[in-house]
Amino acid sequence: TSSYDQAIIPQVVKIVNDALAGARLKVTPIGSGAKPLKGKISNDFDVMTDEDAVKAFFKTQDSKEARRKLGEYFKSLGFQVAQSGVIVHVLVPVGDINVQTDIMVTPQADSIAKFHIHDIPANSPFKGKNKVITLSHLAKIKGYMFSPWQGLFKRNPDGKKGEFVSNDIDTVAKVLLGNGANAYRDWE
Repeated sequence: TSSYDQAIIPQVVKIVNDALAGARLKVTPIGSGAKPLKGKISNDFDVMTDEDAVKAFFKTQDSKEARRKLGEYFKSLGFQVAQSGVIVHVLVPVGDINVQTDIMVTPQADSIAKFHIHDIPANSPFKGKNKVITLSHLAKIKGYMFSPWQGLFKRNPDGKKGEFVSNDIDTVAKVLLGNGANAYRDWE
């Protein structure tokens, strides 16, 4: 794979989504690549696709099997593929550049992806993981538990994950920060 200028991300998304069109699937960019900046160099490109849609297309109820079949699908189209955990890694050629595209197969990807889109200023010491750590800490002090892959849960009496609250990013903001909050409020 190659390091690449984020300016080519729209081309990568088009290549991947065109390949997935036959499976009636699509990807949603996450991380810093969700809002690509010309001149910003990245080493890989993170996207999500919906686990239930992958399972439905490949006619399986098993998540691991669905990811394996998604990898085979890309291989059948001539892409180089590797897998680890919930990620199907696809080598996407764009001209003479090979972009490692990491497809995370997660439940309710359209909602969950919003927790993984970051607008981090240049030269910031923080990364997307710092946002997840902050959300988890806020949730804990308010009696909740935050999962970056599922959303917000109430804690049960044992301090474990209890009743599901929401995976809508604006609802999570309201619960953790108050009724006037939303996911994209500019704080003074």
